[in-house]
Amino acid sequence: MKTLAVDISEELYARAERRANELGVSLEQEVVNLVERLGSEPDDAALTAARARMRELFQTLKGFRVEPKIAREELYERGRLH
Repeated sequence: MKTLAVDISEELYARAERRANELGVSLEQEVVNLVERLGSEPDDAALTAARARMRELFQTLKGFRVEPKIAREELYERGRLH
């Protein structure tokens, strides 16, 4: 087992401590979890394919339309008393 000492700002330490508390783990365990995730990057090929598919889909979109067009007042029922 190795020990790692790192100097960080007070603000960054506080943020890290809050996150660990939200997750219900110690700060040390959360740092270990973060370091472990460094070695498990997403599959580059899958990520590249997903980005290409998103670009393809966005290029086919011409905009979003809602038919029939509803007046804003009618949509929010402004001026109506219930």
